[in-house]
Parts: sequence; structure tokens; C-alpha cells
Amino acid sequence: MFSDRYQITLPLEVVTPLHIGSGLFRPEPRRAHEQRGKKVTPEVATVVKDHLGKPYIPGTTLKGILRSLVHENKVTEQLFGTSEALTDQEADDPQALMAQAYFLNAYIDKLSIPARSKKPNNQLPLYNQNSATAVMARNAIDGMTGVALDKHLFFLEIVPPGVRFEMRLTLFTKKKRALYLLAELLQWLGDAQGVPFGRHQSAGFGRVRALLDALKVEQYSLDKSGQLIRDIVNLPELSEAIAAPSYIPERITRSVNLKLRCQGPFIVVGERTESQQPDSSEEHGAQLQPLKLSENEPWLPGTSLKGVLRSESLWLVARERLRRGEVVMMRSELDDRTKVLNPRSHQKGSVTDVEQLSTVERLFGIAGWRGQLQVGQIRLCNNPKEIDLTSVRLDRFSGGPIDNALFTTRALLKPEFEVVLGIEERGELKHTKVVELFEQLIQHVCNKGLVLGHGGNKGFGWFDVTCITTEEEN
Repeated sequence: MFSDRYQITLPLEVVTPLHIGSGLFRPEPRRAHEQRGKKVTPEVATVVKDHLGKPYIPGTTLKGILRSLVHENKVTEQLFGTSEALTDQEADDPQALMAQAYFLNAYIDKLSIPARSKKPNNQLPLYNQNSATAVMARNAIDGMTGVALDKHLFFLEIVPPGVRFEMRLTLFTKKKRALYLLAELLQWLGDAQGVPFGRHQSAGFGRVRALLDALKVEQYSLDKSGQLIRDIVNLPELSEAIAAPSYIPERITRSVNLKLRCQGPFIVVGERTESQQPDSSEEHGAQLQPLKLSENEPWLPGTSLKGVLRSESLWLVARERLRRGEVVMMRSELDDRTKVLNPRSHQKGSVTDVEQLSTVERLFGIAGWRGQLQVGQIRLCNNPKEIDLTSVRLDRFSGGPIDNALFTTRALLKPEFEVVLGIEERGELKHTKVVELFEQLIQHVCNKGLVLGHGGNKGFGWFDVTCITTEEEN
């Protein structure tokens, strides 16, 4: 039987690399390398794909993100449904409630897929235009020392920025109250910084922004004669609900906007060309190339920034302990990255309660616990010049220069970035110490600065940090 309904379509644009995992892996022969005398072909964690081999955003992901924003009440239960028994004094057997909102998978807009650059170093690594994906490497971190492990890369398949998906959903109701609530949630998706989807959210990955100007709402109903009526719902009818959302809780209790200004060259190493003497006639002869989101947009990954901030936080906590006369015996007392939060397990290395985590672990996270520190989109604020710097290779045994062994680094000169850092509140969890450490960290990096990217020991990547704005929710 036909029921009144609203059909809603809304484009979603990827702002930072997005990884919604499929749980599957594929070999990547282009990244094969020698390890202990054997050729090793790494595996890449793949994203979910449709029957055409293109990435998509599952409807369950969209529903889950919107559902997490609203408080429990009768309207939200009707909108999203509930599997829990409803309280009904008149019913002998309380029943679950079916959702009014049906979310479809958000499929890719083929016209938004970026073309493959003719310059291989001017795009994300291993970009494949046919599948609209690239491959990014992450480095495993030693849990004891906090530094990158040698030859311990792992690889993620990601959807590059600029790709668009079409979100579609059907709302089975003729009451506009549910439509108004849904409009409030969709307004939240239009945040300029983007909304986190998928993996590595707290490090700035997976930021997706709704293009609200293209929001389309259609109403379908039957008249008395049984004819189907289709009406376009004008946006002015929803303006009041969109302008003053009342159901979205404030999850970020403390946030700061930081400006990072580099004083010299900077590079996060991207694709590496063959190790050979660069040909001066070739535009891209440098052996070390900067990581880029696109041809004209160098990228500072949130994981790079977060890793440095974690090390600085660890130093701050250790300093405070020493000032109080306490002895810090091991790094793992303050930040043990081998821990796993598993409330149901009492095996060695497992943590059963969040309160057992140190302040650093709660702020930056461990396996099973997403850190409360949230890194927003890192935005490039200027157009830095690219320069080539030539260096001499050194012999690892003697420390002396190797004859006829020059290599070139293509670096960015004095780039400026802007980033928003925030503290996410988790229910009733007390996080006073987390906020205190966060405030100390911001003051520390504003006074001291940060060293980011490759070659910090050679003068690369030294940044001054300025706090532009500070916001605290009541």
C-alpha cells in the first residue's frame, strides 16, 4: 500500500582522504621491496566498492553518523527506529519501532572523479582514475619508543578529495516535524570543515562536506482520485528549522584554531623516484617529492601533526612528574601503545576500563579507544614556492660524504597551514585532566613551535605556531 513520503537527495564532497574499509586486502606489487633477503609484496586495506568497482558510502554509515547526533526522544525513535522494546502500558508485549527514514547507499558521481595528472608526482600516490582511489602509506609506531619502525609501513586505499557522492534517502511520513529534524542533521553535514567518516577520523582523515545549496526535497502523495502528486518542497519552508537546530548536542567542549607558519623549507615525502642523478632538463627530476592532494595542493597529513603533538604531550606529563619528585621509570607508564581497550578481556595487555588509561592515552587513543583529540581539516593558506635543494649522501659507516652521490629534494618554501584542534566529550566520562593537558599542550607549542615532516635535523619543517581563536562550550 502506498504511503506519503519525502524523497531527499544531497551531494557529499570528500574534503580529506576517505577510507571506509571493506575488511579486505589486496596485494600491491608496485610497492614490493626487499626485506631480510626476500622480496615482500605488501597488502593494501581496500575501501568498500560497488558492482562497478567504484567506492561508495554505505547507507548504514550515513544513518549511524546522523543517529549519533541526536538525543533520545520519541521523534528520533520514529525517525531512526529502535530495536529496544518501547514502553507501552496498554501492550502486553512491547514491540520495536520501524524507522521512518530509509537510507540508500551513496554512489559516486562519475563527473567528479579527478583526472590522472600527467605529472606522476603531482597527485596522491598510486592514483587510479578507473577506481577513483589512491594508496597511502602509514608507518607503524614503536609502542616503547614512540618513533617510526623501520620497514613497517602499512597501506590504505583512499578516496581522494574532490570526489562527490550522491546521498539519497526516503522519509515515510506526511508530518513535517520529522522532516525538520532531518533538515537540522543535514545542516550539520554542511560544516565547512567537513564531518568525519570512516577510518582515522581523529587525525583529520575522512572529512566529508554536504553541498547544502544542492539539497533537493520532493514530496509524493496520492489525491482522492488515486493520482500520484509530486511537489517540490521549497527551502524557505525549512529555513527556520535549519537556522536553529535544537537536537544536535555539543560534542566538542574545547577547540582552538592554530596557524602554522614555516620559517624555511618543508616537505612530507610523497612518491620517490628512482635513485639516480636528476636530469636538469626534466621538470620532476628530484628524488624526494612532496606529498600532494592534487597538482597545486601540498598536504600536511593530520597523522603527522598528531604524532608530533603526542610526543610533546608525553614530554609535558613526564616533566610535571619530575617536578613533583616522582620518578618516571619507563615510557610505557605514560603512553603504552601496545595496550588494547577490551572491557570483556582480562588477558595480558588488555585494559578493561577507560579510567585505567593515562591522560596521554585518553587524549590520543590506543587500540580500541579513539583519542579525544580531534584534528580538523588542515588547510593550506598560501601558495608556497617549490625549490630544489641538493644534498650529498653520507656513508653510514664512516659518516663521510660519498663521491658522486648527490640527491635532490623538492621542498616547499615557507608554507602556512591552518588547523582546528578540539576535545571530544564522551558521555559522562570525566575529562578534566584531558582538557588540562590539552591547554598545556597548546600553550607549549605556541611558545616553542613545532618541527614537522621530513628533515627536521637538517633545518626542514620548523614552524611557528599562533593561536588564532579559542572556543569553549558551556
